[in-house]
Amino acid sequence: MFEVIQIDDTEYFQFILKTNNGNVLLFSMEYMSEEDAFTASRLCKQLSLSKTNFERKTASNGKFFFIIKDMFGKAIADSSYFSSEVGMQNVIDSIIQMFQKKTA
Repeated sequence: MFEVIQIDDTEYFQFILKTNNGNVLLFSMEYMSEEDAFTASRLCKQLSLSKTNFERKTASNGKFFFIIKDMFGKAIADSSYFSSEVGMQNVIDSIIQMFQKKTA
């Protein structure tokens, strides 16, 4: 589920995507308003229906993460870090399936 929050001690907002048990899967970029963060979360749902919008990366510490980008190549959200590529891919697949079910 998506949740829009105000970033601590700032005037910025972001959305986060959590599992049903509260684990955070995605963090959005910062937005100037709560409305912009909500709009970005809706775009993220649409973009998450296709594997091609997920850019897989490896951090300098060797952990894996992914970024969801819009049609212009701008980052909308990025994931937490994963210790394995398989774990990262499992989360990507879960996100895609979650939003496919909601649009069906």
